[in-house]
Amino acid sequence: MSKTTEIHFVRHGETDWNATGRVQGQAESRLTDRGQAQARALGLQLDPSDFDAVYCSSSVRTRQTLDGLLRGRPCSAHFRDNLREIHLGPWQGLLRSDVAVQWPGEFEDFKHRPDRFALDGAESFEDLQVRGTRALDAIAESHAGCRVLAVSHGALIKAVYCVVAGVGLEQLWAPPAADNCARFILQWHPNGEHKVMAHYPGGDALLGD
Repeated sequence: MSKTTEIHFVRHGETDWNATGRVQGQAESRLTDRGQAQARALGLQLDPSDFDAVYCSSSVRTRQTLDGLLRGRPCSAHFRDNLREIHLGPWQGLLRSDVAVQWPGEFEDFKHRPDRFALDGAESFEDLQVRGTRALDAIAESHAGCRVLAVSHGALIKAVYCVVAGVGLEQLWAPPAADNCARFILQWHPNGEHKVMAHYPGGDALLGD
């Protein structure tokens, strides 16, 4: 009988680019002091010894978040490129306000019609969803019946969440929000009958202010 895998999907903490409104995508940014505090706060709720495996996007901000979660506790993590954020091509590193001026139609689709988003040199949300789903399929295949921690990014997490919740990509930005250091607990089944077990907000709620 096939066994389900319990995946705790965590978004990284606040970054300097989050704080300044700069588009990240797969470009590198670093956690702010607040982001580091968010990661440490979540680390008070999670113990790496409770997980059979730990996976993490290869991005700097997710690696920093994992360090905060671990709080010096030993852990052998698997770093994966396929858990990185959506690739946003020419937008990466630009201020969102400048993107809105230079690509008004694409930016509106990105914010309000993600299922229609198309930008030369960038991933679509459909491509992201396929990549994220395959990444979790591979994790679950390697850790059937286990409990896994995976640190990733907001758009990738929500794209996968849409699959599990059975909603279309037009609902990508609908609640629940993938705030910084939010945690989604998913039950991942090899037959595709996945379930959302729980969602815990991050951000201000995590810090208690």
